[in-house]
Amino acid sequence: MIENIEINFNSYVVPKVEPVIGRKWILNGEYNSFYNYVKDRYQGSPTNNGIINAYTSYIYGEGLVNDETPLSQLNKNDLRLICQDFYTYGAFAVQIIWNLTRTFPIIIKYTPVFKYGLSQNIKGDIDGYWYCYDWTKTWKYKPEFYPKYTGKYKNCDVEVLIIQRPSSNNYFSNPSYVSGLQYAQLEEELSNSAINHILNGFSAGKIINVYNNSGSLSEELKREQSKKIIEKLTGSSNNNKVIVSVNDNPDNKITVDSIDIPELNQQYQYFAEESKRQLFAAHSVTSPRLFGSTDGSGFGNNAEEMKTARKEIYRMVINPSREIIIDGLMSILENIPNEKYNIYFKDFEELK
Repeated sequence: MIENIEINFNSYVVPKVEPVIGRKWILNGEYNSFYNYVKDRYQGSPTNNGIINAYTSYIYGEGLVNDETPLSQLNKNDLRLICQDFYTYGAFAVQIIWNLTRTFPIIIKYTPVFKYGLSQNIKGDIDGYWYCYDWTKTWKYKPEFYPKYTGKYKNCDVEVLIIQRPSSNNYFSNPSYVSGLQYAQLEEELSNSAINHILNGFSAGKIINVYNNSGSLSEELKREQSKKIIEKLTGSSNNNKVIVSVNDNPDNKITVDSIDIPELNQQYQYFAEESKRQLFAAHSVTSPRLFGSTDGSGFGNNAEEMKTARKEIYRMVINPSREIIIDGLMSILENIPNEKYNIYFKDFEELK
């Protein structure tokens, strides 16, 4: 019996995510799937993860101050999460809590932007947001509506405001590095492939040919025999085990043919380096050395060149991100009476 193996090579297609407009809410892809896609690329790609964490740290610096005084309405941990969400997803969300007399906002709290859908009125304006812990299970986690913060009390003690990167999209903004997401997925798949390669005994696969001269077998018996062989041989605990076949007749022998991929190491190396290069480009990284990479591309490693590279990053990424975050927070703070705010991010001492 020879078991035929069919191999399908599916071409990769970049996920096309469009807003899903429902009766009550508008989501960023089905069940807010684009947010989940971006989150998976953050968790699965070491390079993408490292760059996002580094940029978050650069944006946050030593925190947000108001004329050298820490901002009392927003705690440090919430601010860090705001910086991370803004760079990761291209947007951040905050809850605004009013004071007891309902005259002005008193607390600004971080809330995860990827758990929100938009609410649109008949004029086409966004007038609020729908929060759901898990949009795939709205039957279990009932979405809750929050009005959009405008500076005027709306008979609701908690309001929400989402600040996004400038975008031509009608509803949702993409992260600045959106063109690099497929390379983050490539790096993730390379890791999965390497693990599977090890678990498979450093082989791309095997074809097991079992010969039987007792007459033709029914398709059902062929499937049953194949199933038993696969159950015995699959799994990391069975890697490289010796298979012993004892037969009285040479016609009953079992042969095992390995499927080897030529130049596999070179292919891994090429795609690993290419995915890293493209991620650096998508994130506007001027010098990989600023992010702990030993890649020799870009600027050199002497002090002056590193300083120039850092200035470029601040000009292209850090300062524009800070400006949007500050403008968003100021749209809340400016409604607090008898207070003047001059807020800015304080840089690390060694970067001043």
